[in-house]
Amino acid sequence: METALPLPVSILAAGEGTRLRGVDEKLPKPCMPLHGATIAEWSLNAFYAAGVREFRVGLGFKADMVRNNYLDIAERLGIDIEFVTVQGWEKGNGVTALALARSFSPRPFLLSMADHLFSPQMIRYLIDFDMDADKITLAVDPFPGSIVDLDDLTKVQTEAGHVVAIGKELTSWDAGDSGLFYCTKTLAEGLETAQANSRFSLSDGVRHCASKGLVLAATLPGPRMWIDIDTPDDLRLATSDARDLLTELSVRSTSD
Repeated sequence: METALPLPVSILAAGEGTRLRGVDEKLPKPCMPLHGATIAEWSLNAFYAAGVREFRVGLGFKADMVRNNYLDIAERLGIDIEFVTVQGWEKGNGVTALALARSFSPRPFLLSMADHLFSPQMIRYLIDFDMDADKITLAVDPFPGSIVDLDDLTKVQTEAGHVVAIGKELTSWDAGDSGLFYCTKTLAEGLETAQANSRFSLSDGVRHCASKGLVLAATLPGPRMWIDIDTPDDLRLATSDARDLLTELSVRSTSD
Protein backbone atom coordinates (compact mmCIF):
# COMPACT_ATOMS: atom_id res chain seq x y z
CA MET A 1 0.00 0.00 0.00
CA GLU A 2 1.41 3.39 -0.94
CA THR A 3 1.44 5.84 1.96
CA ALA A 4 1.02 9.52 1.17
CA LEU A 5 1.85 12.46 3.35
CA PRO A 6 0.65 14.09 5.37
CA LEU A 7 0.47 11.38 8.02
CA PRO A 8 -0.24 12.63 11.52
CA VAL A 9 1.86 11.55 14.47
CA SER A 10 0.69 10.72 17.98
CA ILE A 11 3.16 11.07 20.83
CA LEU A 12 2.91 9.21 24.14
CA ALA A 13 3.86 11.88 26.68
CA ALA A 14 1.69 10.95 29.66
CA GLY A 15 4.11 8.86 31.69
CA GLU A 16 5.84 9.84 34.90
CA GLY A 17 9.32 8.85 33.72
CA THR A 18 10.42 7.90 37.22
CA ARG A 19 13.79 6.42 36.20
CA LEU A 20 14.89 9.61 34.44
CA ARG A 21 13.38 12.06 36.90
CA GLY A 22 16.24 11.43 39.30
CA VAL A 23 18.15 13.85 37.06
CA ASP A 24 15.65 16.63 37.87
CA GLU A 25 12.68 15.77 40.09
CA LYS A 26 10.74 18.84 38.96
CA LEU A 27 10.67 18.05 35.25
CA PRO A 28 8.60 15.48 33.38
CA LYS A 29 10.60 13.61 30.76
CA PRO A 30 9.57 15.58 27.63
CA CYS A 31 10.74 18.78 29.35
CA MET A 32 14.21 17.47 30.21
CA PRO A 33 17.04 19.54 28.68
CA LEU A 34 19.37 17.94 26.14
CA HIS A 35 21.97 19.86 24.11
CA GLY A 36 20.24 23.23 24.38
CA ALA A 37 16.67 22.01 23.78
CA THR A 38 14.14 19.79 25.50
CA ILE A 39 13.64 16.13 24.62
CA ALA A 40 10.25 17.10 23.16
CA GLU A 41 11.83 19.70 20.89
CA TRP A 42 14.33 17.21 19.45
CA SER A 43 11.43 14.88 18.75
CA LEU A 44 9.18 17.42 17.04
CA ASN A 45 12.04 18.84 14.98
CA ALA A 46 12.75 15.40 13.52
CA PHE A 47 9.12 14.75 12.57
CA TYR A 48 8.88 18.25 11.09
CA ALA A 49 12.01 17.64 9.03
CA ALA A 50 10.48 14.38 7.77
CA GLY A 51 7.43 16.27 6.50
CA VAL A 52 4.95 15.62 9.32
CA ARG A 53 2.69 18.61 10.03
CA GLU A 54 -0.06 17.19 12.23
CA PHE A 55 0.72 16.34 15.85
CA ARG A 56 -1.37 14.93 18.69
CA VAL A 57 0.10 14.49 22.18
CA GLY A 58 -1.26 12.31 24.99
CA LEU A 59 -0.99 14.01 28.39
CA GLY A 60 -1.05 12.70 31.94
CA PHE A 61 1.71 13.42 34.47
CA LYS A 62 2.20 17.19 34.96
CA ALA A 63 -0.05 17.76 31.97
CA ASP A 64 0.06 21.56 32.09
CA MET A 65 3.86 21.72 32.11
CA VAL A 66 4.14 19.22 29.27
CA ARG A 67 1.45 20.98 27.24
CA ASN A 68 3.16 24.36 27.62
CA ASN A 69 6.49 22.88 26.54
CA TYR A 70 4.95 21.47 23.35
CA LEU A 71 3.06 24.72 22.68
CA ASP A 72 6.28 26.72 22.91
CA ILE A 73 7.89 24.40 20.37
CA ALA A 74 4.83 24.55 18.11
CA GLU A 75 5.02 28.33 18.04
CA ARG A 76 8.65 28.24 16.93
CA LEU A 77 7.89 25.65 14.23
CA GLY A 78 4.71 27.36 13.10
CA ILE A 79 2.54 24.28 13.64
CA ASP A 80 -0.58 23.37 15.61
CA ILE A 81 -0.63 20.57 18.17
CA GLU A 82 -3.74 18.89 19.55
CA PHE A 83 -3.74 17.36 23.01
CA VAL A 84 -5.58 14.41 24.52
CA THR A 85 -5.75 14.34 28.31
CA VAL A 86 -5.74 10.66 29.21
CA GLN A 87 -7.70 9.23 32.12
CA GLY A 88 -6.02 6.24 33.76
CA TRP A 89 -2.63 6.86 32.15
CA GLU A 90 -0.98 5.58 35.33
CA LYS A 91 -1.96 1.99 34.44
CA GLY A 92 0.44 1.83 31.49
CA ASN A 93 1.37 3.46 28.21
CA GLY A 94 -1.13 1.30 26.38
CA VAL A 95 -3.93 3.39 27.91
CA THR A 96 -2.49 6.53 26.34
CA ALA A 97 -1.88 4.73 23.05
CA LEU A 98 -5.50 3.58 22.96
CA ALA A 99 -6.85 7.07 23.68
CA LEU A 100 -4.78 8.49 20.82
CA ALA A 101 -5.66 5.64 18.46
CA ARG A 102 -9.36 6.19 19.08
CA SER A 103 -8.96 9.92 18.46
CA PHE A 104 -7.55 9.21 14.96
CA SER A 105 -9.85 6.34 13.97
CA PRO A 106 -10.23 5.32 11.20
CA ARG A 107 -7.27 7.30 9.85
CA PRO A 108 -3.78 5.74 9.85
CA PHE A 109 -1.13 7.54 11.89
CA LEU A 110 2.41 7.31 13.19
CA LEU A 111 2.96 6.59 16.86
CA SER A 112 6.04 7.55 18.88
CA MET A 113 7.23 7.52 22.45
CA ALA A 114 8.01 11.03 23.78
CA ASP A 115 11.47 9.88 24.89
CA HIS A 116 12.51 8.15 21.64
CA LEU A 117 14.39 10.39 19.23
CA PHE A 118 14.57 9.45 15.56
CA SER A 119 16.48 10.77 12.59
CA PRO A 120 14.25 12.32 9.88
CA GLN A 121 15.61 9.68 7.50
CA MET A 122 14.30 6.91 9.76
CA ILE A 123 10.86 8.50 9.92
CA ARG A 124 10.76 8.83 6.14
CA TYR A 125 11.91 5.22 5.82
CA LEU A 126 8.88 4.05 7.79
CA ILE A 127 6.50 6.39 5.96
CA ASP A 128 7.74 5.07 2.61
CA PHE A 129 7.62 1.42 3.68
CA ASP A 130 5.22 -0.90 1.85
CA MET A 131 2.31 -0.87 4.30
CA ASP A 132 -0.79 -2.98 4.65
CA ALA A 133 -4.08 -1.22 5.38
CA ASP A 134 -5.09 -3.89 7.90
CA LYS A 135 -1.78 -4.20 9.75
CA ILE A 136 0.54 -2.30 12.07
CA THR A 137 4.13 -1.69 10.99
CA LEU A 138 6.92 -1.40 13.57
CA ALA A 139 10.37 -0.03 12.71
CA VAL A 140 12.74 -2.66 14.11
CA ASP A 141 16.47 -2.23 14.61
CA PRO A 142 18.82 -5.17 13.95
CA PHE A 143 21.74 -3.11 15.35
CA PRO A 144 20.39 -1.95 18.75
CA GLY A 145 23.57 -2.59 20.73
CA SER A 146 25.23 0.41 19.14
CA ILE A 147 23.10 2.98 20.93
CA VAL A 148 20.77 1.59 23.62
CA ASP A 149 20.96 -0.49 26.80
CA LEU A 150 20.22 -4.06 25.73
CA ASP A 151 18.98 -5.03 29.20
CA ASP A 152 16.26 -2.39 28.98
CA LEU A 153 15.51 -2.87 25.28
CA THR A 154 12.09 -4.12 24.18
CA LYS A 155 13.10 -7.00 21.95
CA VAL A 156 11.35 -8.45 18.92
CA GLN A 157 11.52 -11.69 17.01
CA THR A 158 10.75 -11.42 13.32
CA GLU A 159 9.81 -14.03 10.74
CA ALA A 160 8.99 -13.58 7.05
CA GLY A 161 8.69 -9.82 7.44
CA HIS A 162 6.41 -9.95 10.48
CA VAL A 163 6.90 -9.38 14.20
CA VAL A 164 6.03 -12.69 15.85
CA ALA A 165 7.07 -11.91 19.45
CA ILE A 166 7.79 -8.75 21.46
CA GLY A 167 8.90 -8.07 25.03
CA LYS A 168 11.84 -7.12 27.20
CA GLU A 169 12.04 -10.66 28.53
CA LEU A 170 12.57 -12.42 25.19
CA THR A 171 15.57 -14.74 25.12
CA SER A 172 15.34 -15.45 21.38
CA TRP A 173 15.19 -12.26 19.32
CA ASP A 174 16.74 -10.65 16.28
CA ALA A 175 15.93 -6.93 16.53
CA GLY A 176 14.93 -4.15 18.88
CA ASP A 177 11.65 -2.25 19.08
CA SER A 178 12.52 1.34 18.09
CA GLY A 179 9.24 2.76 19.40
CA LEU A 180 8.15 4.12 16.02
CA PHE A 181 4.98 2.60 14.53
CA TYR A 182 2.71 3.04 11.55
CA CYS A 183 -0.74 2.35 12.97
CA THR A 184 -4.17 1.45 11.66
CA LYS A 185 -7.41 0.64 13.48
CA THR A 186 -5.83 -2.75 14.21
CA LEU A 187 -3.78 -1.19 17.03
CA ALA A 188 -6.89 0.02 18.87
CA GLU A 189 -8.44 -3.43 18.54
CA GLY A 190 -5.33 -5.10 19.95
CA LEU A 191 -5.08 -2.64 22.84
CA GLU A 192 -8.76 -3.04 23.68
CA THR A 193 -8.39 -6.81 23.86
CA ALA A 194 -5.26 -6.57 26.00
CA GLN A 195 -6.82 -4.10 28.41
CA ALA A 196 -9.95 -6.21 28.74
CA ASN A 197 -7.52 -8.78 30.17
CA SER A 198 -5.88 -6.23 32.51
CA ARG A 199 -2.76 -5.81 30.36
CA PHE A 200 -2.06 -2.13 29.94
CA SER A 201 1.23 -1.69 28.09
CA LEU A 202 1.58 -0.81 24.43
CA SER A 203 3.62 -3.99 23.98
CA ASP A 204 0.67 -6.02 25.32
CA GLY A 205 -1.57 -4.68 22.56
CA VAL A 206 1.09 -5.14 19.90
CA ARG A 207 1.73 -8.69 21.15
CA HIS A 208 -1.94 -9.54 20.67
CA CYS A 209 -1.85 -8.16 17.12
CA ALA A 210 1.38 -10.04 16.40
CA SER A 211 -0.21 -13.31 17.50
CA LYS A 212 -2.68 -12.84 14.64
CA GLY A 213 -0.02 -12.00 12.05
CA LEU A 214 -0.99 -8.32 11.99
CA VAL A 215 2.37 -6.62 12.73
CA LEU A 216 4.82 -6.02 9.90
CA ALA A 217 8.53 -5.47 10.61
CA ALA A 218 10.21 -2.56 8.83
CA THR A 219 13.85 -3.48 9.40
CA LEU A 220 16.04 -0.39 9.58
CA PRO A 221 18.78 -0.24 6.93
CA GLY A 222 21.56 1.02 9.20
CA PRO A 223 22.65 1.57 12.81
CA ARG A 224 22.34 4.64 15.07
CA MET A 225 19.12 6.01 13.62
CA TRP A 226 17.37 6.53 16.98
CA ILE A 227 17.89 6.98 20.71
CA ASP A 228 15.77 5.87 23.68
CA ILE A 229 16.25 8.25 26.61
CA ASP A 230 14.78 6.30 29.50
CA THR A 231 17.39 6.50 32.27
CA PRO A 232 20.19 8.83 33.43
CA ASP A 233 22.65 6.51 31.66
CA ASP A 234 20.70 6.97 28.41
CA LEU A 235 20.84 10.73 28.89
CA ARG A 236 24.60 10.57 29.41
CA LEU A 237 24.93 8.40 26.30
CA ALA A 238 22.96 10.89 24.25
CA THR A 239 25.07 13.71 25.65
CA SER A 240 28.46 12.09 25.10
CA ASP A 241 28.15 9.63 22.21
CA ALA A 242 25.27 10.67 19.97
CA ARG A 243 26.02 14.28 19.03
CA ASP A 244 25.98 13.50 15.31
CA LEU A 245 22.50 12.01 15.51
CA LEU A 246 21.20 14.82 17.68
CA THR A 247 22.63 17.38 15.26
CA GLU A 248 20.89 15.56 12.43
CA LEU A 249 17.64 15.61 14.37
CA SER A 250 17.82 19.41 14.62
CA VAL A 251 18.04 19.96 10.85
CA ARG A 252 14.66 20.93 9.46
CA SER A 253 13.58 20.70 5.84
CA THR A 254 13.86 24.05 4.06
CA SER A 255 11.84 22.91 1.06
CA ASP A 256 8.41 23.53 2.59
